[in-house]
Amino acid sequence: QILIAFMAANLITIPFNALRRNLPTALGIFPKKDGLWIVTITQGLRFLFNFVALSILIFIQLRV
Repeated sequence: QILIAFMAANLITIPFNALRRNLPTALGIFPKKDGLWIVTITQGLRFLFNFVALSILIFIQLRV
């Protein structure tokens, strides 16, 4: 249950971390359109993979 809580909290913080850390760095390196696209894709995939892992953990927890 603790792992599920940590992963759920991680899902909540992904957009805030992207805005605070990843977006300014990407916009400083790449042109604005490309930097925004890169951050959106990478953080979207990170969110998706974490969501799938959390769903699997919840499913396993419910079966036990």
